[in-house]
Amino acid sequence: MALVALSRAKDRTNVPGGQAISFLFIAVFCWSAPQALDTFLTTEAAKLLANQMAYVGITLTPVAWFSFAITYSQGVVKISRRVLNLVSILPMITRSTFMLPTPTD
Repeated sequence: MALVALSRAKDRTNVPGGQAISFLFIAVFCWSAPQALDTFLTTEAAKLLANQMAYVGITLTPVAWFSFAITYSQGVVKISRRVLNLVSILPMITRSTFMLPTPTD
């Protein structure tokens, strides 16, 4: 559904929140696609890989949501890179912790 919504939103990038909502739809797709794929996988290694791939979307979605909320509510078309970089610090730290090897029993 995120890809369908993205296809409708990509033509409206010149309005406030247009670019940000497209970014949000991409982030949600990056989160939901590996989660959906996880339901069809049978091996533990494949499931772990799908879950690790989902964390990309999990960490991007709050940044994308913040970007959309600011641009849409303030009536601006684009948010500055500096603000996005500052907002992205905590999600990227979170993402890096999930890249660490998991302890085995």
